[in-house]
Amino acid sequence: VSVILLCMHSVLIGGEEQATLLKKALEMGLADGRYVFVPYDTLLYSLPYQNNSFNIFDNDTNLQEAYDAVLTITLESRERTFYDAFREAKESGEITRDLEATQVSPLFGTIYDAIYFMAMAIDGARRKGVRISGANIAEHTKNFSFPGFSQWIETDNCGKGLSNYVILDTDGRGNQLFPTHLLDMSSHSVKSLDQAIHFPSGAPPKPDSSCWFDPDVLCTGG
Repeated sequence: VSVILLCMHSVLIGGEEQATLLKKALEMGLADGRYVFVPYDTLLYSLPYQNNSFNIFDNDTNLQEAYDAVLTITLESRERTFYDAFREAKESGEITRDLEATQVSPLFGTIYDAIYFMAMAIDGARRKGVRISGANIAEHTKNFSFPGFSQWIETDNCGKGLSNYVILDTDGRGNQLFPTHLLDMSSHSVKSLDQAIHFPSGAPPKPDSSCWFDPDVLCTGG
């Protein structure tokens, strides 16, 4: 198995357990490029990475080196990050707590969008006069298009989300993440960006059999 999923809080938003695990993996020689570590929780929200430094890497060369074996996949937010949206909500009075944006998990934006999404689906079912049930609510999640907390939320005519994802990487030395690939959910494709992935050993892990996947298309059922 070439990919190891890290089912714990990302070190980028304060996950101490993940920092400990990655540095132990480095100590054991497992972060030398034979595996790719993928944080699971960053898939659930839009991690702000543009013009953003992650102080957790400052003065910790071991963590910098260990995180070189990590590829971070997160929801793509385009120009407006979660931090931007949080600051705007504070300025407008929607959020009254005296918190800085960096003190709040980006998962807050996902929860906000989920509640908004559910409310719209329930409202759509009620307007049609149908009984509120799980199946009827699901039936009214199709062809949505509305502004979420920090990004646009869209679904297709089957109710599937069309939000894009971005793959982020580090250079093994600094405290910033760079986008390397865009996962376009509307076309089920993987698009290379300007930055190449930096692997610890200079090359990716041994690839899967070429008959398994088309490298330019997201794997779907079967």
